[in-house]
Amino acid sequence: MGVKLGQLIEGEIHDLELLSRQRLVIDGSYVIIAALKKIRPNGRAFVNRWGEPLAPIHGIFYKTLRFLEVGIRPMFVFEGIPPSEKRLFDNRAKQHVQRLWKAYEDAKEAGDEERVRNLFQSRSLIFRKANVDAIELLKAMGVPAIIAPSEGEAQGAALVRSNVADALFTPDYDALLFGCHTIIRRVDFVKNQVEIVSLEAVLESLELTLHQLIDLAILIGTDFNQGVPRIGPKRGLTLIRKYTCIEDIPQITPPAHLHQIRQLFQMPTVTHFEPSALPPNVEMVQRLLIQKGFSHRRAYRARNRLLTAYRTHRTFQQPLVFEGGEFSEFT
Repeated sequence: MGVKLGQLIEGEIHDLELLSRQRLVIDGSYVIIAALKKIRPNGRAFVNRWGEPLAPIHGIFYKTLRFLEVGIRPMFVFEGIPPSEKRLFDNRAKQHVQRLWKAYEDAKEAGDEERVRNLFQSRSLIFRKANVDAIELLKAMGVPAIIAPSEGEAQGAALVRSNVADALFTPDYDALLFGCHTIIRRVDFVKNQVEIVSLEAVLESLELTLHQLIDLAILIGTDFNQGVPRIGPKRGLTLIRKYTCIEDIPQITPPAHLHQIRQLFQMPTVTHFEPSALPPNVEMVQRLLIQKGFSHRRAYRARNRLLTAYRTHRTFQQPLVFEGGEFSEFT
């Protein structure tokens, strides 16, 4: 969902060339969701003969390729286990997703195309399959991809704060609350423009500290709380400027667990990550694209574009994923 700060924040438009050679950590969940929203001209879903959605892998590959072709050094972060305040599914629901995944694997092994198509009516299964496919493809492309221990945007912000990356690509303003100093909200490859939001500029224009920005977001509502009734961005900004913190605002009931919500932004669960260089396996990329439903001709052309981007910019790094509290190579 993301915090609704758009009325108060205006990004700056720059030439795309500004990002050349920059290390950009990408919100993988956003790319997958954006790809799933796209409908083919005939109105039908973009799937292979098994009924598996191809839009996520299509979106991940071509978004990454475009970044590489302009000299950007991408790395991906995918959502991990959300905090209890955000968690929407109980243990029974998680077990249900696991059963769906097992049923999918069994149906695929048995060659039951109709069963696979029926299973992919589940949104939860679609996202799990999309993440697995994306990480596999990114590994072959030589692009780092990690699964965060918790919030993806928190992990992305941590990578920027620790100078592992220069900016985070996400449309949501939540990353600012996690202390990310630079976010890329939009990239227009047609106009060769990018929209950049600077945390320093935001705090200066709103005349707030980061702590106060977090309180403003909590008043409006975040992924972790509903917000205070009848308080929108503009009224919330006025109140925080006047009273400096939520506890001092008269005649409102602060959200439950206010301190814990603040802590989720100020001290999120993240992990250390340092990507290392690795060239792409273009033959593996071609095979994977064909397996995911690309035509042989299209996969071959995509392979060649990737190889050209690598030879031109040499921007590739070794992919790792988070497993059981530590990082290991994805195999």
